[in-house]
Amino acid sequence: PKFMFYLKTLNWNNFAHDIGFIQLVEEPKYDYALSYAGQDRQIVEKIFLRLQSNEIAVFYDKNEEVDILSQNIEEYLYPIYNSEAAFVIAFLSNNYPNRVWTKFESKAFKERFGQNAVIPIWFDNTDDSMFDIAKDYGGITFCTSKDEDEEVDRIVDLLIQKICEYRNSNLNCF
Repeated sequence: PKFMFYLKTLNWNNFAHDIGFIQLVEEPKYDYALSYAGQDRQIVEKIFLRLQSNEIAVFYDKNEEVDILSQNIEEYLYPIYNSEAAFVIAFLSNNYPNRVWTKFESKAFKERFGQNAVIPIWFDNTDDSMFDIAKDYGGITFCTSKDEDEEVDRIVDLLIQKICEYRNSNLNCF
């Protein structure tokens, strides 16, 4: 059972690249996968809609409810956060560590911090002691005291720049 779990959760793109089969590495299905606590959905949905309107492929659970129906949710979500998105955006609020699904999602993408594939967004009213691993990596601070739409626009602009940089060698950016 442990070996089967290992095989099911192995990041095959990274494995193929590590052993020299670079041409077998597929483009990610999503540019970004969003990981957030349900209480933060209002802000996350605004970011999702603005990214989507810029032709960026985003995994947003609410947008894929039909595909998730009848599926084993853990088996469906694990590969998305583990390897099917170029980047995972983790919206780190005080709500994040207390939710069942965010714990599952963070386990799926935790190793991707070392692959520079996780973008933390820290809410400025979040306890500083949370998310220690994320503090070692560059991220974005969401200032809750500022205008929400202006903060969303600022964050979306940075995310667009990041995906353009990522795509630069392969695709023309918008």
